[in-house]
Amino acid sequence: MLKRRNIGKWLTLIICVSVFLCASASADDNELNDSEYDEEIPALPNYGPELFEEIKNDPRFIAARGTMPEIGKEEEEKQKWINLLTNCSGFSDLPFKIDPYMRSNGGSVVTFGCSGMGGYLYVEFDKNTPENINESIIDEIYQIIEDHCEKEGINEVPVVFIWGEVAIEDRGGEKGADGETTTRQTPGFTSIMVILGLLSLLVFKR
Repeated sequence: MLKRRNIGKWLTLIICVSVFLCASASADDNELNDSEYDEEIPALPNYGPELFEEIKNDPRFIAARGTMPEIGKEEEEKQKWINLLTNCSGFSDLPFKIDPYMRSNGGSVVTFGCSGMGGYLYVEFDKNTPENINESIIDEIYQIIEDHCEKEGINEVPVVFIWGEVAIEDRGGEKGADGETTTRQTPGFTSIMVILGLLSLLVFKR
């Protein structure tokens, strides 16, 4: 039978080991997170009418409105254009104007925003409700976006309308690349807790 003094030593040892493992796992997580930011950000493409035409070959493509301007090859010029589109679509009252068309309000718009690599704004319609999409609704939404963006300094703003899917939210875990739900756990934590529990029982028995 273990002596009470020896059990205390074992408890102290196990606690120290558990603290070390938790700290080590936390450090590994930090290294993984840091490596994500270390990845090189891809350079922006040369924006022009030809890039706007390429999206029409995408199987998700429905329609396009507006005109894609010829943007200079300098990164500063391209970034300025993307900033204009981003400010127009996200940092303004445009989301409130599009809100009545969103799926959450009975509409068919899944999401909308700025395509950095495309150089245009996009509107995604729920692909499961194609019967609700026609030229009239596309023109109606585009008119709202165009009127708004003109006030922000963009004339004939390029907008692409495509089919999209409704994201499935699962708060019980994260979605992996294969679509399976995954959860994150600290390595060895469960085993350590079991050992601590057993030793605690020995103390109380004693």
